[in-house]
Amino acid sequence: MPQRFDLADIKTKALAEIGQMMERFPDIVPLLFQDGEYIIREGETSEDVFIVLTGTFVVEQASMLMAAPAGSLVRVACDVESFAIIGEMAYLGAQRRTASIKAAAPTHCLCLKPEHIDAIIDGFPMLTRVICQQFALRLKEANEALREFQTLRDL
Repeated sequence: MPQRFDLADIKTKALAEIGQMMERFPDIVPLLFQDGEYIIREGETSEDVFIVLTGTFVVEQASMLMAAPAGSLVRVACDVESFAIIGEMAYLGAQRRTASIKAAAPTHCLCLKPEHIDAIIDGFPMLTRVICQQFALRLKEANEALREFQTLRDL
């Protein structure tokens, strides 16, 4: 079960913006997930969004686990230079979670509710930019997967 942590112990390039966000929304919960703990589970209806400040996580998807060889899951590391936003697709797309995300090392996250995301998009440009970059990357990956599928189908 994730534990709360003190945000003062974390270093990140976005610290100034995150500090402002935390002052504006003191109800945002900082959570530390240990290795093996699920941050998000595929199929959930939750709209919580997580900012991963530090740590490593893996993305698992039921179809990926059945079709892909072992070790081919997506693994992401976050540190002082880079952070990630996860869970935004379920919130912005109003759908169930499409994948599970599990900590692969101690992983520090901020748990945001939908009302926090709306305010961030309106007032925090760095975090909004990261959300947009992640959407662009996911769209690119989906297009590449579709092209690969079409190529295989044409064979």
